[in-house]
Amino acid sequence: MLTALEVKTSYSILSSLNRIDKLTEKASELGYFSLCITDTNNMFGVYEFYLSCKKNNIKPIIGMTVVNNNDKFILLARNNDGYKNLIKLSTIISERTIEFDDLIKYRDNLILIIPYTNYNDDIVNIYDDYYVGYSNMDDRVNITEKPVFISDISYIDRDDYKYLDYLIMIRDDKKLGEMELNTYKGRHLLNVDEFEMIVDEDVINNIKYIVDNCNVILELCW
Repeated sequence: MLTALEVKTSYSILSSLNRIDKLTEKASELGYFSLCITDTNNMFGVYEFYLSCKKNNIKPIIGMTVVNNNDKFILLARNNDGYKNLIKLSTIISERTIEFDDLIKYRDNLILIIPYTNYNDDIVNIYDDYYVGYSNMDDRVNITEKPVFISDISYIDRDDYKYLDYLIMIRDDKKLGEMELNTYKGRHLLNVDEFEMIVDEDVINNIKYIVDNCNVILELCW
């Protein structure tokens, strides 16, 4: 089940090269069953992403990456009620700093993926459904329960990492020589062979559970 649970689009401003139409077309060519949109602190690309996935016979999963102070985690909508809670949270983020009380208030029908490198018990304890995300095998061996693979897909083809470097330099107002280059390798759409090299049976089962249980349905306006 070729699936990407962490995908940034161009709506993550100056953090991703992914045009949604090109992303879903390439994913379809590679045989992806499902993609999850996880733009940072916003939901602007959701409807476009949903339509483009449907057009390319890919199951869309609706999510958002929350970055707040030192915390970073992914929330996925199980259904339309969960989608509404994501919208509530993204609205709060656009207006002020999000608090734990906000997360608790709008916790229902959401699945948490917390990166291993940002693990926080206080956040994990809010959610009934949670998974621990890894992007390399060094982290995978340290996760004893509920592992899933995430890779922050920010460009389509393997060699496009060099262009993401330049985008990040613009975002962070850096010049050549002021930022280490080639640090964003591996954030492309993996092919089947690459995917199978970094997942095991437990991970595949957890991914399947997430895909099966995330079922947002948006009204199509033609």
